[in-house]
Amino acid sequence: MERGSLTPPDLAAFLNPVLCANPKRNTGGRVSHCQNVTKKICGSCKLVQYCSRKCQLAHRTSHNELCKSNLMDRFYVPRYIQENRVPAFMGCPPQIVFGEQQYLWGNVPALDILNIRDNKSNQDPPGNLDLLFGASGDLRNVIKTVLGLPDAYDCGKDRQCSVVINDLLFPVVARNIMLLLVAFHFEPDAAVPIMIHLWYSALLPAVMLETLQDPILPYIEKMCDALAHLPDDHMSLGTWGFGAHSSILVLLKKKDWLELKRYFHPPEGLAMEDANTLRRKTTLAPERVDYVDRALYKQPPGMRAGTYKFREDGILLPFGASRADFDTPNPTLFRDWNMWPMADSADPLGGWCYKEYIQHATIARNDVYGSLFFFLRDQLLRFCIRLKQVNIAFRFLNCDARDLCLHCHFRFDRIEVSNICDRSYIGVKATLTAFSPLLKNKSENTNATLLLLFMNAVPEEDLYGRKGQTPTNVEQILKKVDRFWDIESVFRSTSRNPSASEPLSPALVFFAGCVAMFGDFDTLFSDFLRDIKFERWAKQFGLKIRDKHSIIEPWPFRIKESSTQEEFKISCATGNVGHERYLELEKLEGWEILEHPEPVIARKNPLARRARWLTSK
Repeated sequence: MERGSLTPPDLAAFLNPVLCANPKRNTGGRVSHCQNVTKKICGSCKLVQYCSRKCQLAHRTSHNELCKSNLMDRFYVPRYIQENRVPAFMGCPPQIVFGEQQYLWGNVPALDILNIRDNKSNQDPPGNLDLLFGASGDLRNVIKTVLGLPDAYDCGKDRQCSVVINDLLFPVVARNIMLLLVAFHFEPDAAVPIMIHLWYSALLPAVMLETLQDPILPYIEKMCDALAHLPDDHMSLGTWGFGAHSSILVLLKKKDWLELKRYFHPPEGLAMEDANTLRRKTTLAPERVDYVDRALYKQPPGMRAGTYKFREDGILLPFGASRADFDTPNPTLFRDWNMWPMADSADPLGGWCYKEYIQHATIARNDVYGSLFFFLRDQLLRFCIRLKQVNIAFRFLNCDARDLCLHCHFRFDRIEVSNICDRSYIGVKATLTAFSPLLKNKSENTNATLLLLFMNAVPEEDLYGRKGQTPTNVEQILKKVDRFWDIESVFRSTSRNPSASEPLSPALVFFAGCVAMFGDFDTLFSDFLRDIKFERWAKQFGLKIRDKHSIIEPWPFRIKESSTQEEFKISCATGNVGHERYLELEKLEGWEILEHPEPVIARKNPLARRARWLTSK
C-alpha cells in the first residue's frame, strides 16, 4: 500500500476549522457560516470567537440563549433543585453504568509506556524494541509511546520497534486498524482530520467518509475475496507495507475480516437524524438527568457548556465551529439501528491529560473541547510524521489476553495491560500467568517492565475489606478536605430554591463525592495486595514489584500535600478520583526461562500453529 501523494483539498477545512461562530453571514446576498479569521471573543463566556463586532452582534440573540443560561452560571443549579424533588441517584450505588459498555475511548489519560526521555538509565534501549499492549483499548497509549521513540529507531539505522496491539473487543481492534491505516496511507494534513473525527465524532462529513473508503476499503475487500472459500473461523493474516521500513500485520478470523469491511459503511438507511436520536437516547436519557447534573455541577462553566454540547451533537470541534458538513453517521460507532455503543459517561476528555490539552487553548480559553481538538491535531500530526521516520512494525490481534502466548513467540521490553488485573476482569493471578512468560529477562533488558493498572482495588477494599472507616480516619479525611473546602459552608444550603430541603444541596452532594478523593489509599492498596497474596504470586512467576517506578508514578491522579486549589478543582471536574494505582513489575534477578512455553501449547492447539506470523520479526 502506497502513501497518498496529495492532500485531498476537500479536507483542508477540517484540519483548520473556521472559528467565527456566526452561522449566518450575508456576503453578496449569500448567507453562510462566516469564513473569516477570528480576532474577538465573547467576553462573558469566553467560549466562542468572532472575526468582527458585526458578526458578534449578528450572533448575539442566538448566543445569549447559552451565554445567559444556567450552564454558564458560576454555581450550576441542578434540575432536581429547580423542581424541588429528590434526585434519582439518592440511595443508589455510587457507580451505575448507563448504556452499552464498549470502551472505545480511554477513561484514564494516555501515557508513554517507554518514558525514555525521563529515565537516564534507559535512554539507550538495547537493540530492537518490542512492545505489547495486551489490552490496548484505543490507540492513545500507542500514539504517546511512538512519539517518545528515540532517534536510534529512525530509518537508516539498524534498530526496529515492534508493536503488538491486542484487545478482546472487536470494535476496538477494527477502529484501531482503520486509524493506523489512515495514518500511514494519507499525508498528515489529510490523515489527521479523518483520524480525529473517525475516533471521536458521531457524525462525519460525507466527503471525509468517501476519502477514507476510496483508497483503503479495496484492500480489505481484496482480503475478504481471497477468503471466500474458507470457513468463518479460519485465521488469516493481512499485511501492508509502507516503504521499506514500516508495516502493519493483522491476524483475524474470516468472519472478522468480513465485519471489518462493514465498518466502512453506516447501516443501510440510517440517516443523520436517526443516528442523533439513537445516540441521545443514551447521552440525554430523561432517566439520567440527575446523574448528568451531578457531573455538570463539578465542572467550571466553560467545561460544563462544552460537555452538554458534546452530549447533544457528539462532534469534536471548537465550540463555535460549524457542524453543517457533518451529515453522515460514523460507521465505526453506529453498527446497527438498535444502540449507541458506549455508556452515557463516555467522553473524549477522559483519555487525555488536562494539563496537556489545555495548553492548546485558543483566545476562547474556556473552550475545553476546542483545546482538546487542537491538542489532538498537534499530537496526530506529529505521530503521522514520526511514522515516516522510524523502523516500525505494528501487529494487531483480537484475542483474550490469556491466550496471547499462543500468538506471541518472543518476549517484550514493555507490556501494558490496562486494568484487566482488576477483579472485575481476569484478575491478578490470570494476568501474571498470561504475561510473565512474555516479559524479557534481566539478561535481555534490565529495564523490561510489566505495567498494571488497578482502577477498582482501592474502592473494593474500602467497601468489602476487613477495615471499615473509623471515627479517627474520618476525622483525618475531613482535615484533608478542609484544605480545599470551607466545610461549614457546605452544610448551609446553596440552593436558589428556599423550599428545597437541606439534604438536596448540590454542594453537599458534591462534597460527599469529593470525600472519596482523600482516603488512605496506601493502606487500602497494601491490604488489597496482602489479601490476594500478590507477592507470593509474583515470585512464583519470577516477578517482583519495581522499587522505584520509571514509567509513571504510582498514584498519578491523587490529591497530594502539595496540590493546589486549582489542581483540586481540575480533578473534580475531570472525574479522576485519585485511587487509580499503577504498579510496575520486573523480572527477578537470575530468573531465566530456558524455553518458552509455546511449543507445548502449540502441539495441543492448532490455532497456535497458524499464528506463527509473530514468531520472527
